[in-house]
Amino acid sequence: MLRKRMLPLFLALALVMLLPAAASAADLTPEEREQRLAFLRWSHSGIPGEELEFDPAQLLTRGMAAELLAQLLGLRERADMDRYSDVDAETPHYAAVAQCVAAGVLDGLGDGRMAPELSASREMLALMLSRALDVPETEVSWGTKGSDYAPVTGYELLAAMDSLIGAYANEPNTALRAPGRGLALVAAPGVVVNGEMEKLVIAPGAGDGTITLVDATVRDRVLVRAPATVFLSGETLAEAVVLDEGGQEARVVGDGIAVVGSVSSTVPVEETFSETEPRPAPEPTPAPAPVPEPESETEEEPQPEAEAEPQPEAPPEEPAGEAEAREALPYLAEKIGPAPLTDADKPDAAPYESYTVRAWEGGEESGCDVLVEVTMKGLRPYRSGSAGAGYWTGFSIEAPEGATGYRVAYSTTGEVFGEPEEYDLTGDAFTRYFDAARWREYYVLLQWTGSGFSQERQPRLYRIDFDGVELDTAPLLEKDSPLGRLDVAGLNADAEGKAPYSAYGITVENRKDRNGSYLELTVHARDLQRHRSAAGAGAWAGFSVAEPRGAASCRCSVYLTLDAAKKNFSGKTPVYWENFSANVDGLGAYGIRQLTDASQPDQRDYWAVIQWYSDAAGTVPMTTATVYHILLDVTLAETTRNGD
Repeated sequence: MLRKRMLPLFLALALVMLLPAAASAADLTPEEREQRLAFLRWSHSGIPGEELEFDPAQLLTRGMAAELLAQLLGLRERADMDRYSDVDAETPHYAAVAQCVAAGVLDGLGDGRMAPELSASREMLALMLSRALDVPETEVSWGTKGSDYAPVTGYELLAAMDSLIGAYANEPNTALRAPGRGLALVAAPGVVVNGEMEKLVIAPGAGDGTITLVDATVRDRVLVRAPATVFLSGETLAEAVVLDEGGQEARVVGDGIAVVGSVSSTVPVEETFSETEPRPAPEPTPAPAPVPEPESETEEEPQPEAEAEPQPEAPPEEPAGEAEAREALPYLAEKIGPAPLTDADKPDAAPYESYTVRAWEGGEESGCDVLVEVTMKGLRPYRSGSAGAGYWTGFSIEAPEGATGYRVAYSTTGEVFGEPEEYDLTGDAFTRYFDAARWREYYVLLQWTGSGFSQERQPRLYRIDFDGVELDTAPLLEKDSPLGRLDVAGLNADAEGKAPYSAYGITVENRKDRNGSYLELTVHARDLQRHRSAAGAGAWAGFSVAEPRGAASCRCSVYLTLDAAKKNFSGKTPVYWENFSANVDGLGAYGIRQLTDASQPDQRDYWAVIQWYSDAAGTVPMTTATVYHILLDVTLAETTRNGD
């Protein structure tokens, strides 16, 4: 069963690494390989949907093409089809055809017929894509030369869509980061868009929700085809905003910073929100803070050599979303800022695109004395001195005059704290680091001490919010990943050397929920056949992690639930242990490997915690304990391999 979610082409183009079918790699042309990868990428977004009986290798009819485009755009409204003589409510694909007619994507043949069962040609589909995405027909590429009247397969249409659309969101209340190529397409309400794109199309699926552009650059225009509220926030730039058919009732709202060349509509642009009107948009990303000077980190919790970046004396205008609850909290003038972050392997390159820390005085409702908000874009995993590799972020608090030390305790809930630890102050600030791939928020109870105080200051409770930290997961799929390169697990081929699948790939995304932050690893397989492995016969699929440079051993513990993973990983008996110094046959080829039988429903969803060590005994960690949620997105074949 496919899990419908946002296509992971945002976050710098590289959350996706999909492999062609090794079984027939020699038989596929480069265009055919790319078509199959496009099919996997769109399948991950729920297109085609499960309700559509769809064989991507078959030639498309006009009705089947209407199904795909209606799903793509989130169409709901139907046209009156009485004027067409060959369709009624019982006709296959009737609803999708009526929706595409209402949206202006599809027309009849001019003789009173709709002909939904007619084979769809390149010329027909180029016109439909042109109308659906506001692109010239000449920009629709089919990958190979051929007649305009040639029929088109499902693979070819999905590949053509993939070449035009660089970023796509069809899940409500999600973030979409455009990678700089192609257009961005939004077909759900509540989506926050940033990054660079050629054009932004807000499709009917956005409904009357709010679509927010945060520090976004749209080189052409924003085309609005839904009665949505379009909120232009931060340093957003766009050539124009056009309220097209279906978007005439849309509202365009700016925060006074965004720059738009023109708005083609009878609806005036509102430059700012009124004081009494609640803002419908989530909090825009603040402007990037200056990159701190590189600094080596020789201790586990280093202190900054330079003064922490001071915060503004006056509060910036606070946006809406979650921030509405903070409007009554005064902005904090206390010097709380970013912690210095240095990549031990690349000390001259900041391990992020932007990094900002802001703070507010808390209160009873916020459950803390000081609320600290960490916002980052493009944070990649890196090695930070003796602390090892991880998605490190943090904050610093400048020490008050006369402080010579501090007491500190930590909590993940703000209720139960560990024993306070006491330290002498080295440098001029309290600085702490956290792994943003594990924590969504953290609590720090801090008390300054020193002979310069007439009396010891009372401790203050700081709540550290990492919700605004955006992780770059692309490096996890690369050869030199400091956390180990993620890949699909190798599967046994048959006697003819053919692999037991038609396509096999992996994607990684960062997820946040009430339990914290974690990495979601989805293994995709199509037409997976039952085959034999060392564990016996089954529809085996899974992932592997190649050891990072310098690793001598690894611990990989597997659990059915996240709660079990959190509670048990600190134990001494992991479920799965590999020791590289033991010279296990074949181990160096793939590091560690985890396979489950995809034909068993309870083996398609599980958790893994992976930590690498620099010694064979597994006592000196060189990475954080990284939490992965493993999902198997698999379709099973009816045939088997190896005689099973």
